[in-house]
Amino acid sequence: MAEVFGAVAAGIALSTELIKISKAIRETIKEVQHARQDVTDLLNEATIFAGLYQMFQRGCSEGLKACASTAKSTRRLESWAQATISGLNKVREDVEALRLNTNDTYSVSQSLSAHLRWFFGTSLVKGLRASMRVATESINAFASLTLIKKLDVQLRMLRSALRNLAERQILEQQYGMRIEDKIRQVQQEKAITRQVYQVHQNICTNAREYLIAHQQKTRTKDVFPEADALHEFTESVEEYAEEILYTSRPSSQMRTSVPAREVPPRSTSIQHRLNSRPSIPSRPRSNAIPLSDHTVDKGPEKQSSSIHKTSNFDQFQREIRDIEHRGSTREYMNDPDGNIMSRPKMKSRSSSATASSSTEEQELRRQNIGSHTIKLGNRHVNFNEHRFPATDHAIAEAFFQALVSSGDKLDALDYVLSQPSTANRRWFGIEGWMINMYASPAAKRLAHFERTARISGARYGRDGEYIWVDCHKLLPRDTEHRDRNLQIMKEDELKLLALITELDRLRQTHNPGTTPEVSGWNMRLLIPQGGPSARVTDNSTRAKTPE
Repeated sequence: MAEVFGAVAAGIALSTELIKISKAIRETIKEVQHARQDVTDLLNEATIFAGLYQMFQRGCSEGLKACASTAKSTRRLESWAQATISGLNKVREDVEALRLNTNDTYSVSQSLSAHLRWFFGTSLVKGLRASMRVATESINAFASLTLIKKLDVQLRMLRSALRNLAERQILEQQYGMRIEDKIRQVQQEKAITRQVYQVHQNICTNAREYLIAHQQKTRTKDVFPEADALHEFTESVEEYAEEILYTSRPSSQMRTSVPAREVPPRSTSIQHRLNSRPSIPSRPRSNAIPLSDHTVDKGPEKQSSSIHKTSNFDQFQREIRDIEHRGSTREYMNDPDGNIMSRPKMKSRSSSATASSSTEEQELRRQNIGSHTIKLGNRHVNFNEHRFPATDHAIAEAFFQALVSSGDKLDALDYVLSQPSTANRRWFGIEGWMINMYASPAAKRLAHFERTARISGARYGRDGEYIWVDCHKLLPRDTEHRDRNLQIMKEDELKLLALITELDRLRQTHNPGTTPEVSGWNMRLLIPQGGPSARVTDNSTRAKTPE
């Protein structure tokens, strides 16, 4: 309990300090000629964040279990807030030196330096504002997620009352309406809250991209205090969203929201979280599958996974030996009466590579549930087009049984696996299992390309098998291709990424009247060397907004 009150007290103290500094700067800036509007905007945003941060800390203290996934990163947010206070103090020092009457507190050189920073150095204020926007929207998104979780709890309570007449009467008297009507009301409130969360998340994503772009352009760490801590907190909120949204999403919504377009495949891993009392599995839903290492498919076009879990390691090792002992083929030397004359010999598993390979790919069982197909192999499970290899049959069978018995969660699983992602994600929708999803290299490269294009100020989009970029801001003014669009095959996106990066660097040193030289590119024709995988089109034939 002391830790809870300590967190609340720390939140109140930081919020108070933020408001105090903002108020001091606001009073001082009144005495500065040609006061910049962005500083006033920064102070307003700092005041708003102070109130949100205080409510955030209090909300976490009242529901620590709901905040467990962000407990560690909450301390990172506190570190960022403290660094932001230090940044605001630097702004206050500059403003103090710009006052019309400083009472000789600052020397002439200090005042001159402050004036130069005031009129020409906006990086610190921009960095603070960009960071503040990310933090504010992350907290707003977290608040929406917490409300969604509370509404889920209320819905479960209301639905349970449908089967209990006494409880139903009490609740209907309390709410002044039928339970069915109250359920519809809560469902509507939850839908609205989800939409609010999505808006906050979209704003936060754009703010993070803006912050990252300025970080890459500005190498000074003081401009972005504790930016890594802020990114870690934001990522923890996204993980919390995975836990809240994907485990509570109705099946009907999941089925209609699966995108029809093809998405890059991702690697996945599945971790089985065991009960504290392991035992040899005798039923399909037993939690006692032994710990095993995992292998991942190397091919980029296949879903790959690993299945493992954590519990008492020594007991698991004994179970591994028992299962291998029972599942191995034995050879015996018998006497004419059938009595065993010698100890059994274990047949080598590596005696035939071909036989082993065919055994691995053998389909042992198949289960169709709705539109989903689940297949059990010797050491793998296939779910629709996704493959989950395992290093032992017991683990594969346990995961197969978990999928079969979780039919109401299969739509959600298929939705999560089908979503394009450029970052690692986790999902807890199948009871007792944690699914780790890793973005494919192709998805990461595509995201890198898009970020680089945005940083360079270039418009971009997709057109069938091509990725296109507007060359207007990429090429020097005297280049003949400046008013054209460059299109390149998607599989050659790395070449386009290298071109954008190099042109962005060369723009500052380009000599007028010359064609820039980029390794691997014929800049006169604006195509990659070694293959016609790119083309140039006129801008007039393309819409002005990217897809």
